[in-house]
Amino acid sequence: MEVVKRKLADESGEIALRGSVILIIFIILLLGVLQVIHAYNTVSEVKEKTNEAVLAALASNASNIYDGVRESTWNARQYEDGNWESSVDTSQVLNQLVISTGGVLTSTDEIFKEESYQITDLSTSCQNTEDDGLIFTTTAKLEIFFHIGSIIDVKIPLNLEVVSTYDTKY
Repeated sequence: MEVVKRKLADESGEIALRGSVILIIFIILLLGVLQVIHAYNTVSEVKEKTNEAVLAALASNASNIYDGVRESTWNARQYEDGNWESSVDTSQVLNQLVISTGGVLTSTDEIFKEESYQITDLSTSCQNTEDDGLIFTTTAKLEIFFHIGSIIDVKIPLNLEVVSTYDTKY
């Protein structure tokens, strides 16, 4: 690096060399900024798709909860025999998430989206409340893939927590 600095200082008439170095530094900084933007967009996308998957699993199984015996919304909200939790079984949420992300299910609890990210250790839990309806908390591990200059591949691990609410009024 010292050699380059000395060379730049010695040859003040060489604008092409100085301009090239400045352009390379600018491109490297721009690529770094684009990678950070990619990370934020990926996290936002996965959170939104996870929320969508939980609500899709609930909507597809709502008819199992609402029947003649459980016709009022308060009774459905306070339904404690496990049917709400089976309506958001992690495997159902995982299958909905595969559909919404366009990813591939690589094992029982792992989604891989080619060249972008990987979701592992997905789990969903339910909490009944009288005021806010049903609250579902989904946790997962997200690995975002970065390709730096087509030479270096980096995985950034993140822990995600997505809170979905479901108003049981049918």
